[in-house]
Amino acid sequence: VEVRVRGRTSCQTTDIEKGIVSSKKVANVKVELWEKDLGEKSILDSDDLIQSTMVNDKGIFTLEGGQDEIFNLQEFYVKIHFPCVANTTCNFVKYHKYCEKHPGGYYMAKKQDVPQELRYVEAKNTFLVDYRMGYAHHEIDSNIPFI
Repeated sequence: VEVRVRGRTSCQTTDIEKGIVSSKKVANVKVELWEKDLGEKSILDSDDLIQSTMVNDKGIFTLEGGQDEIFNLQEFYVKIHFPCVANTTCNFVKYHKYCEKHPGGYYMAKKQDVPQELRYVEAKNTFLVDYRMGYAHHEIDSNIPFI
């Protein structure tokens, strides 16, 4: 069983002087595809990292893979990690608080389950993720123009 995930990441920013809220691409965002087992810290059968990548300069990423298991009831999830950078304009309090304590680290901004119907054995369905850190609505938009 395998899965394919494509998406884009950004963060919400605000120009207080102009009163404009916009979306900004962030370099070095790390995205990971995981296969769920008994948990990331389990001693017996921990979750498996399938693939990891960095977003491109447009904030776009693609992950694909799977793992042979005894049972066909595999579950997958995606983790999105934003880098802690000085003077960031991202509007997200939890991100800023984390980065104050972990300068140079990565803030785990999102953990998104991949719906079961988007796993594939033969047909290659794609799970789309459009994530903007700091924005209240993180809806999946199937009309996202990915390159």
